[in-house]
Amino acid sequence: MRVPANLKDDKELIQLNLLNISLQNNNYADFFKHIKYEWSERVKSPVEDLLNKQREELFKLMGSAYVSIYQHNLLELSLMSEDELKRVCAALNWTEELDGDRVILKPKVQEAPPTRGNDDQLLKLTEFVTFLEN
Repeated sequence: MRVPANLKDDKELIQLNLLNISLQNNNYADFFKHIKYEWSERVKSPVEDLLNKQREELFKLMGSAYVSIYQHNLLELSLMSEDELKRVCAALNWTEELDGDRVILKPKVQEAPPTRGNDDQLLKLTEFVTFLEN
């Protein structure tokens, strides 16, 4: 209601709003669908940076959440070309396997950060409580 009437008809502003809504809802499919637009020069560079950042986040999420994913599902989600996807997967050291005529992408196994044992944590907590009591 507070947006001036001349801006309500700006197609690029409408498209940016759709991007914003998809980011707020964590909807990657809509985000990648709405970002495919002929952006003006003043907006093109930040939108490309945003696209690269979202793709990084998508692959980081996929790598940590899935042991494997079908290539066609990832292509559909990210709206990348098959060549682009292969380059990104190669850069991330993901492997490919065939399941009949389908390609399965397997993210590189990420090692869990070292955790302290329960005894170490209990000792640290005991020392802290003792310090507070004195």
